[in-house]
Amino acid sequence: MKRIPLALVDQHVDAVRAIIREKARPDIAQVADALTKRLREVTDEFLAQENKDRPDVLAGIFAPPIAPSF
Repeated sequence: MKRIPLALVDQHVDAVRAIIREKARPDIAQVADALTKRLREVTDEFLAQENKDRPDVLAGIFAPPIAPSF
């Protein structure tokens, strides 16, 4: 597997910073949820591309998350 692209890491860091910075917003839960969903999509796309020849790994990537959603 290649190294994780710096742009992908930056997106995650920026999202966390935005959530912390905007924590007083009344709609922060919705903003955080939208950011989390988009980061998951981008990460899944990267992992799918990196593991396209490894179906066993792909099955784990696209399995339902084990963490409860709120």
